[in-house]
Amino acid sequence: MKNIFRKFRPLLWIRGSFFILGKIPFLLILILVGAFAFGVNDQGMDLMIAFGKLDLFHPYVLSFTGLLIVWSGVIWYVSRIALTTSTLGRIVQKRAGLRDSLQNPDCSKDCMLKEDHIVVTVDSKYERTTELLAKVMPRVLAATPYLIFAWAYWGVNGFTDGRVIKILIVLLIGAVHIIYLCYRTDIIAKSKRIATPGDARFALPEKTDVRIVVRAQHLTNTTRFLIPAVFIGAFLYAWLTAKSVPSLDGKPGLVILCGLIFYTVVSLFIMYISNWLKFPFFTFLLVLALVFFLPHNNNHALAKLKDSSLDSQIDQRLPDSLYFKEWLNYKLDNHLLFEKDSVIPVFLVAAEGGGIRACYWTSQVLKKIHLAHPEIYNNTFAVTGASGGTVGLSFFYNYIFEKSKQGAPALNSPEFYAPLDTITASDFLTGVTYGFLFPDLMQRLLPWPIRSFDRAAFLNKSFSLAFARHTYVNEERSTLLDQSILTPWLKDGQPYRRPVILFNSLYVEEGQKAIFAPYKISKDYYEDALDVLDATKMLVPMKEGMVSSARFPAITPPGLMMQRVNGKEEKFGHLVDGGYFENTAVQTAQQTVMMMKSMLRRMDTRSKKIVPVIISLSYGSDTSIHKTPMGAGYEAAPLQGGINTLFRWINGARAMSVKLDPDLNSINFKLTRFEGDRIPLGWYLSEPARKLIEKYADTGHYKFKKPYGQLSRYLK
Repeated sequence: MKNIFRKFRPLLWIRGSFFILGKIPFLLILILVGAFAFGVNDQGMDLMIAFGKLDLFHPYVLSFTGLLIVWSGVIWYVSRIALTTSTLGRIVQKRAGLRDSLQNPDCSKDCMLKEDHIVVTVDSKYERTTELLAKVMPRVLAATPYLIFAWAYWGVNGFTDGRVIKILIVLLIGAVHIIYLCYRTDIIAKSKRIATPGDARFALPEKTDVRIVVRAQHLTNTTRFLIPAVFIGAFLYAWLTAKSVPSLDGKPGLVILCGLIFYTVVSLFIMYISNWLKFPFFTFLLVLALVFFLPHNNNHALAKLKDSSLDSQIDQRLPDSLYFKEWLNYKLDNHLLFEKDSVIPVFLVAAEGGGIRACYWTSQVLKKIHLAHPEIYNNTFAVTGASGGTVGLSFFYNYIFEKSKQGAPALNSPEFYAPLDTITASDFLTGVTYGFLFPDLMQRLLPWPIRSFDRAAFLNKSFSLAFARHTYVNEERSTLLDQSILTPWLKDGQPYRRPVILFNSLYVEEGQKAIFAPYKISKDYYEDALDVLDATKMLVPMKEGMVSSARFPAITPPGLMMQRVNGKEEKFGHLVDGGYFENTAVQTAQQTVMMMKSMLRRMDTRSKKIVPVIISLSYGSDTSIHKTPMGAGYEAAPLQGGINTLFRWINGARAMSVKLDPDLNSINFKLTRFEGDRIPLGWYLSEPARKLIEKYADTGHYKFKKPYGQLSRYLK
């Protein structure tokens, strides 16, 4: 039975395939990464939607197609070299017949082998199968980039739209490319008028020297010139792409392809060194990085201001309750608060997290409200958010602050918000993706930290560059986002004219909510919340507050808080995305309302009735549509349920809070995800995704009308 299974040809091919693919694990991992990047996660799918909407000769389409061809060619080259230089050559240096291996070739019994010779039996069918697979497998693998592209494109666009010609051309190019790789040696032999190389060059146990393999495969010029050019070019192209100012024309897909090309070549270097040293070089690097370097090369410290003397601003902040008292008195003294039916509504905005999806939704909803009711700005005391919600709030209110330097902002003019729409929908993914794939990954192999390699710094810079293009830049070439996080509330002569921004994050070591705030956070109202500025005594720029509220996993790292103690900096702890504690930010808004109500009971409100109103901006599925039950992944149901609970429990808590306190007014503007909608969680939005958000943020949309009607009861 055992021999029958061994002779079973399909099983022979399966065994051979596993044997061959086992020699190139790095390539398989990179191919799977590529499939995940473009065809599995919603951000990658949105990239393919963007690709589908562009014209055939658009620069992005041409660049993407070119890099796809390069990735395919590099996969073929690396797998061809790797498969021909690794395997039995580590043990068997030369194969010889049995007679040639004997000390006395004419002996009849008790024959002795020559020194360093062993007798082995070889399964000739299996050997021929592996040799054939070594020849065919690189060509099969070279086709995977085109297959990934076709699968990812079809998954989001289908092949029925008017632009299907574009994907057909890409696939045609891929087919021509693979055919060329199949007949490459025949073409070379014919052009040079030499004999066509035989399959002996694929006899794996014979070839261990890369130089011999390169010559045998007619890859000398490719190895000398093309591969180094591709290796360096992929890095330079990604670097130049990441340095560009973020715009609506995102290029993260190009950076991802450059990374796949770059590390495919790197994998060849690692495999070659491992074979040359007969030593697991990658495992050695991994142990070195994790055990010896990782404890000492944390380069993710929060960005800080260059002028440490400004840290004194931290202690100049007023306590939370006193700040609200001063804010309200200032507004009443200057008659800046409107009232309706003898009630003065004071608004608080809580923006749920969710990357650029939350950022753009937050900005669009606030824009529509302010267009119709610009008076709401003066009646807004505080805004708070988590993750992308914080980013959207920061862009919106800092944009108004900057524009107010040129005079009263035209909050009821659509033209006023046009630059803001571009800022909040800009491609913030390209820069941080480059930082993740290149400098920050290289940092892990260095024993000391290099601050400029921090991938979060690239997200910081992207926020600043996008904001700078449409706002004021001072003589030092910095914008408001580059300046102190307290600048709008301390440096300006009239700090109470604008709402407070509360940046929510999570203090990892304690599992505690952490807040960057323009006033001092007290335990009386913000129970168990860390006042980051007070704890660290170090001032950060505005953009760091935005990033530290949006440090969601992998793409951005945990931020290291440094504490100033006796003039020296010491490690304090780490911050991650505020959504890990409470993704809607409603809890912080509720705590702020508690503080306001406490002060209102003790203040002279000049016979005015002050009513706090929370405007909540959230995201979720249409609950009227039943979700599809879990399929093959049902064993992960507890994990999925836990994740869903993490982001849903606060809705119940908020509803209960409103019922327990009838005076707590909470209005929820929810970006509903309907079946078929693709609005990604990430830092890039395609044009169709932007249009969906704009559609749902319209006062005429039926999902928008209900909360807008509730809010209108408090507005003029």
